[in-house]
Amino acid sequence: MFSVIHPLRRRQPLSPQPQEFHFCRIFPGDEPSISFSRHIHYLCSKLRLKPGLDVLHVGCGIGTVTLELVRFANVRVVAIDTSAQKLAHARNLAERAHVSDQVRFVHVQSLDDVRSVLDGQSFDVIVAIESLKNARSFSYMYSRLCPLLKIGGKIGIYEWCWALDFSTDDPDHCRLAGVLESTTGISHRDPPERCINTALRALAASGLRVLEWEDLGGKNDAIPWTTPLQRALASSDMEWPETDTSPVSPLFGGLSRSAAQVIIEASRRNLFSPMVLLVAQRVTQSK
Repeated sequence: MFSVIHPLRRRQPLSPQPQEFHFCRIFPGDEPSISFSRHIHYLCSKLRLKPGLDVLHVGCGIGTVTLELVRFANVRVVAIDTSAQKLAHARNLAERAHVSDQVRFVHVQSLDDVRSVLDGQSFDVIVAIESLKNARSFSYMYSRLCPLLKIGGKIGIYEWCWALDFSTDDPDHCRLAGVLESTTGISHRDPPERCINTALRALAASGLRVLEWEDLGGKNDAIPWTTPLQRALASSDMEWPETDTSPVSPLFGGLSRSAAQVIIEASRRNLFSPMVLLVAQRVTQSK
């Protein structure tokens, strides 16, 4: 999971506890927590979550979203992640929130292993929020998740994609895509393999019917979704990793200054969005 915190107004001591942040739309007057909750609830509304459903949360991190799912819809959740440290924190959060009986946290070495680890289990809903960007391709990951859905079950994803103004025939766009991949550390793909239309085709090829999709990053909101990054770049108190390969900074989840700059530039040109909403339903048996 891509984990950062909101920019600091003044330097604070490093915290031993991980922090978590997802890109989301921001409206005037919002506190960060309100923006994030709205972002999660919007996805939940598209999935028609209701009490008693079995939900798989892919890339749960420290459990913030997992607990939001449980509290919002009173569902049962299996939450998986590749970080044992984050899962330990998530279990602690669930215990303190008295919802441990509704959540099971599972460690996987890689998201590639999700199908084998959860073999024999099936879910009404799968949720993945910015957690699939390191997959080798859309089709590779979706084909592994689809068999875990019950027939008629739904998957809801906030996906990192090249946005609609991105042209795979434009060398400058492709150059910027390569820089974004290298600075953020997401998986390398040929430029067409991270486009929105490619994601939609991959869902269909995996036995999923696309119900709707929407680029929440391309809404031209009064407050751009990159505002937290812009404020962090402007702050003299912000501590960034020295390089893109430096150890993860507790203050910004490992995102380097250069990564923040290229994300802002790609967003400004409507070439990149970290919150393309994809909602699909399983309609076929596994092949």
